[in-house]
Amino acid sequence: MACPLSHYSDVFNARAWAHKTAEYFLLPREPFIEIFAIDPKYIRTPAESFAYGPNLLNRKFKIAFSTVRKDPKTGVLVPDNCVECLTNDMAVAPVLVNGKVEAFQVYVGGSQGERNGKPTMATLAQPLTVIPEKQLLAVLDGVVKVHQEYGDRQNRFWARLKYVIQKQGVDWFRARVSDKVGFKLPLPDPDHDYGNRHLHHGWQGQPSNGLLAYGVFIENGRVSDAGPNGRLKSMVRDIMNKYPVEFMTTPNQDILFTNIPKASMKDFEAELKSYGYGLRNGKPYSNLRLYSGACVGRDTCRLTYTDSEKFEPILIDELEKLGWGDVKESIGVTGCERQCFRPATKAIGLVGSGVDRYQFKLFGDESGRFQGKPLISDDGEKMYLRSVPHEDVPAVIDTLLRFYQGNRKDGEGLGAFHRRVGADELIKHLQQNPATASLMEKTFTTDCVME
Repeated sequence: MACPLSHYSDVFNARAWAHKTAEYFLLPREPFIEIFAIDPKYIRTPAESFAYGPNLLNRKFKIAFSTVRKDPKTGVLVPDNCVECLTNDMAVAPVLVNGKVEAFQVYVGGSQGERNGKPTMATLAQPLTVIPEKQLLAVLDGVVKVHQEYGDRQNRFWARLKYVIQKQGVDWFRARVSDKVGFKLPLPDPDHDYGNRHLHHGWQGQPSNGLLAYGVFIENGRVSDAGPNGRLKSMVRDIMNKYPVEFMTTPNQDILFTNIPKASMKDFEAELKSYGYGLRNGKPYSNLRLYSGACVGRDTCRLTYTDSEKFEPILIDELEKLGWGDVKESIGVTGCERQCFRPATKAIGLVGSGVDRYQFKLFGDESGRFQGKPLISDDGEKMYLRSVPHEDVPAVIDTLLRFYQGNRKDGEGLGAFHRRVGADELIKHLQQNPATASLMEKTFTTDCVME
């Protein structure tokens, strides 16, 4: 995965590298040719590809590329991590030298999925090495080869790359990859900046061709004419028919209309408004809504325990009524602990734990730079807010936001505030607050929680 806007970058086209990598790691084609009776002459064969073993990989393997973009006002190059690259098994972040991408930092071992009752974990990838572009594909190949060789094939709950890193350590892993590629991998830069989570809403420049892109917020990725957000389905169809634009989706479930001439800006914005875009129940989208989101949840996912896509808009409605619409913070909701929307990297994460019940994950951040965790006492003995009824969720968030508002430092975000005060102070405040005290009486053990 890569930032779709990078396709038009004059600095680094992460999308091109993602396509190249995806083609290199395509699964063997022979089974598909046989099953679907495809004539082999119609099969495109890449010049080089990964050497899979007879049993392929032990589990899925995700790769993401962050990018850099040029600030249109200042011309300064800004790292852009709209893909939340460190939540993937392997991540690649460009390194700038004198204003040019001269190298790449590779990270390994990220993943957000967990499994209740199993010793699993959600974690961000760790820095592995920094290398020049000419060595990048070889290093990616080496990482996957080591995982193919050492990944657990007996226990599917322990089969992702993050558990190899957890068990053996990133230094051991770097040595194994060095053996595979034939040269010693340099140590990474621990302070490398891979960027914040940019959402690309509104007008965006396309430096490579001088045209424009427009990022359209789509709440939870649902393009529909029904509901209070306007006639989005008709809007997308009609705009694609009327304007000479292209259509892309973003890593945050939004839409990018690209290749828009500058002369069409006013007409294009008017077209969007004519379908009711930008309003929910007649009111402009709040910051909290724009930054938040959810996975599809119960209607279309057989793994989920409860609603997420349907619950998140109503939750934001309630928080807006409580006066929190203007806060530039994020709430992520998923229907189960697989955490498809990556809720634990948001300022407040809600993970379905039963029908109409959610576990809180805190200490994440709107920037997407931090791994959220359950609310566990500092001594590691008790877990709180493990199964909160949906009707009580707004009260918990309201209490957390009021505590933050009254005690934050200048410029301090919600996640940074939570990390500064720590779990015990949050637990104490929630226990003393009348709106949440009863919820804090129920605690859970931490037997299956990994650190």
